[in-house]
Amino acid sequence: MDEYGKPREIDALIKFEKRQVRDDEASRDAGRTIMKDVDYVVVCSKGDRSTETSFRADGLFKRDPVLWDHIREGYERWRAGQEDPLDGTPLKNWTGCTPAQMHDLYNLNIRTVEDLSGMTDAQCQKETGLLTLRELARNYLKAASGPGKAAEEITALKKMASDQDGLIASLTDQLDEMRRELDNLTRKRGKAA
Repeated sequence: MDEYGKPREIDALIKFEKRQVRDDEASRDAGRTIMKDVDYVVVCSKGDRSTETSFRADGLFKRDPVLWDHIREGYERWRAGQEDPLDGTPLKNWTGCTPAQMHDLYNLNIRTVEDLSGMTDAQCQKETGLLTLRELARNYLKAASGPGKAAEEITALKKMASDQDGLIASLTDQLDEMRRELDNLTRKRGKAA
């Protein structure tokens, strides 16, 4: 809670995972190591792959009720096998980055265009090309919120048309090559006869 009694905001990526942990009591009883699956909450800073804090999920509601209030719904969805909904435009639905760039952004705990847009200059300078991607994200969000949305759709259509033009040119070259080969074969047969 902040000084006004409102829940504090958590500007981090929250993930959940199962880890194998030694069960001391069962291990003692069995006379050998017994492992058990334990749910963990992993809190990661957006834009920084080096900061990650893990907590055992069991009993977290007692240890940190404020954090538990923020993550409870997501944790319950994860336990039920559902994906936690993202707050914003998922990177996988954004055409502004390549699959490789998206993979790198996921490694930086960036999941949405809004997360990318909100990165600081200091965070962006740690990774090559991140400043440019952040500007693309900011421009995308500006365009999506106003008349620029149509311009974005036009740009996407132009890219699609350009890709199709490239494919048509490639197919035309292949067809021309096949015609030349057919002409050569036809000439060779004509001379042999």
